[in-house]
Amino acid sequence: MSVTCGLLGCSTGKQTDGGLTPRPTGTAGSTTVGSGGQAGTPVVVTTGGSASGLMVGPDDGMKDAGPDANIDAGECATLSVQTVELVATVDLLVDTSGSMFKAPAPFWTPLYNALMDKTNGVVKQLQDTTRFGFTSYTGVGTTMCPILQKVPYALKNYDAIDKMYGGILATYNSQPWETPTHAAIDAAAADLVAFKPTPDGPKFILLVTDGAPDTCWSTNPQCGQDAAIKAAQDAYAKGVTTYVLGIGSVLADPKADGCQVGRCGVDYLQDVANAGAGLPVEPYADTDMQYFYSSCIANSPTKALTATYAATGGGGKAPYSTVSGSGTAADVTPLVDAIKKALVQTRSCTFAMTATLPTGTTTGVKITTNAEKGKFAYNGNPIGYNDPNGWTLSADQTGITLSGTSCDSWRTAGGNLTGSFPCEVTFDEVPPPPVPK
Repeated sequence: MSVTCGLLGCSTGKQTDGGLTPRPTGTAGSTTVGSGGQAGTPVVVTTGGSASGLMVGPDDGMKDAGPDANIDAGECATLSVQTVELVATVDLLVDTSGSMFKAPAPFWTPLYNALMDKTNGVVKQLQDTTRFGFTSYTGVGTTMCPILQKVPYALKNYDAIDKMYGGILATYNSQPWETPTHAAIDAAAADLVAFKPTPDGPKFILLVTDGAPDTCWSTNPQCGQDAAIKAAQDAYAKGVTTYVLGIGSVLADPKADGCQVGRCGVDYLQDVANAGAGLPVEPYADTDMQYFYSSCIANSPTKALTATYAATGGGGKAPYSTVSGSGTAADVTPLVDAIKKALVQTRSCTFAMTATLPTGTTTGVKITTNAEKGKFAYNGNPIGYNDPNGWTLSADQTGITLSGTSCDSWRTAGGNLTGSFPCEVTFDEVPPPPVPK
C-alpha cells in the first residue's frame, strides 16, 4: 500500500507491485530471500507524498509513508521496501481553571471548538495518525488538588475525548477553580511512561493554559512557577516532551491573573517550554528575590526551589505558542493553527522498513553491512548519509532517520523521500513492525 503524506498525516495511494524482480542476466550474489544475510539484491526505499494539505491515514492504522517502487539495478534483482512512520502519543493537558470560563477572555468554548469541531477540529483530523489522550485539570483549595478528568490514549479516540471534554462546561459552578499545573504535568507524565503502546513511540504533553500556576499547598498568589518547571523537567527526564500553548489572561495581564512575584506571562511560558524540551531555564534575577519568600516556596515540602536553573542569561529558547484573543469565535482559527504548529513537532522522522517477498508475505529488513552506500533524495535533492541535514540508519538497523533540515521539512510539509541500497548491501529478514494500536 502506498500513502501520500502531507502535514501531520497521510492519505492512501495506489498499491503497486513489489517483490523480488528477476533480471535476464546473472546476479551478483544470491537473490534467494532467507533468514541469513543477503547480497546481490538492492533494497529500494521510496516515500512519496504531497507537500501541502492536511490528510489522515488509512483505516488499518499502518502509517506506510510511501509507494512501493522498483528501480533497475543492472544485473541485480530488486527488493521493494516500504517505510512505516512511528506513531506519537499525545496527552492533551487542558487547564480547567475558573478563568477559562469567565470574562474578559473566556477561552473554554473556542478552545473546545478548535480541538473538537467535527469537521475542522484538530483531534478529528489527526485521530487516525496520532494516539490522543485527554486530561483536564483543576483544583479546589488545597484539599481537592489536583482534580483530573482523563481519557486513555488511543488511535481514533475522537468520540471518547469529545464525550468527556464536551461535558465539562456544564459542571462549572462559578467556583474559583485553581491551576495546579505541576500536579497535572506529574500525573500526565506518569501515565505516559506507564502506557506501553504497540509499537512504542514518542510521547508528548500538549499543555494548554490560560493562567499562571498555583500549587497544591498554596493557592494564592499564583506562584507555582518553580513547581511547574520542575514537573516539566522531570517529565523530560522520563522521555516525555512538553509543548506549551498559552492563551487568554496569562498573556493579557499576568499580574491581574494573580502572578504577583517571579517570572510571569510569556517569561513563565518560555521557562516551562524550555524545561519541557530539556533546555536550560532562566534563573530568577535579584529583582525577583521576593519569590523565594512566596507561599509556594515557604509552604512547599522542601521549603526551597526544586527546579534546575541556568546561569543568568543562559535560558533556552524552546518554541511555544500563544493566542491572545478575547475568547470568541474569532479565536478558533488562530487556535487551530497554534495547536497544529505545536503538534507538528510530535511527528516522527524515523521510519521502520518492510519488504514484500515473492511469497506475498511482508517482512522487516535489517541492513547488516555497507549502509553508507545507500543513496537518498528528499524532494529530488540528494541527502547524505550521516550528514547533519541528511539521513542515518536507525540504531537497530531496521529503519532510517532524517536529520536537521530534512527532518524539519518532513514534519512541516511531508514530501517525497526516495532512495536505494545497491547490491553489495546485505540485510536480514526481521519481524515487521506491528500495526499501531
